[in-house]
Amino acid sequence: MSTLLGMDSAKEQAKAHKFNAEVSRRNALRLDYDADWSRIVVGIEKQDFLDDTEKFNAYVGQKLRGKGGVRSGEFTALDVYLDNIDEQEQDVQRMEMQAIARERGIREQAINARMDSELNEIYASQAISAGRTRAFGTLVNYGFKAASLLRA
Repeated sequence: MSTLLGMDSAKEQAKAHKFNAEVSRRNALRLDYDADWSRIVVGIEKQDFLDDTEKFNAYVGQKLRGKGGVRSGEFTALDVYLDNIDEQEQDVQRMEMQAIARERGIREQAINARMDSELNEIYASQAISAGRTRAFGTLVNYGFKAASLLRA
């Protein structure tokens, strides 16, 4: 009888929406992990960069002390050394800003996945409600048909 009334179809439709909601929740969780991992990877890359620049600056400093800060053209070696340090600090700031932007983008995708999950839950609930409405309409229709047959 429930197949005749269309409730089986509504239940299957609701089941599909609930499955989609579960997939969206899983995707949101994965995106949260991706955002956390992104932050860790950038921290490692930043530390590697800082280690490399520290070695480079130590080498340049050693050469600068060995030459006694000799002036070559318009800039001294110290000027070049200080410009390098300033450029490296700007590179670190750029890395941090890119990391923040990347993490926010991933977190935004996670939020969208959660919203999609909630929407699929609503669709599942609506599918059951629509199935009940169709079933009631079918029963009423059969009732009218039976009544008209009895009158004839």
